[in-house]
Amino acid sequence: LWEYESESRPVLISQEISKLENKQTIDDNLKSLLELKIYPNPASNSITISAQAGKIEVYDILGKKLISCNKGSNNININTESFDNGVYFVRFISDTNETKFIKFIINK
Repeated sequence: LWEYESESRPVLISQEISKLENKQTIDDNLKSLLELKIYPNPASNSITISAQAGKIEVYDILGKKLISCNKGSNNININTESFDNGVYFVRFISDTNETKFIKFIINK
């Protein structure tokens, strides 16, 4: 689709619409990553992860993967009773392969 600006210069509307749709998709993906929450932090016996659907992985400070699970749209509780005191990381991978890491601490 073409539209003419006041200076009679043609502008391709469909490309602009496509750019807006892509921006909306990026904004939605970013929003889902920003909504990722872990609580309580620091934790002792369990953590709750609140996020959109995706994959959850938990790593220790040395990078060893301790837990890996797929997550629906509900909160997920992870038992951390067997974890030693220290720093851990949750890696969240959204359905669109966007990734975010969040640090949490175990302090018993």
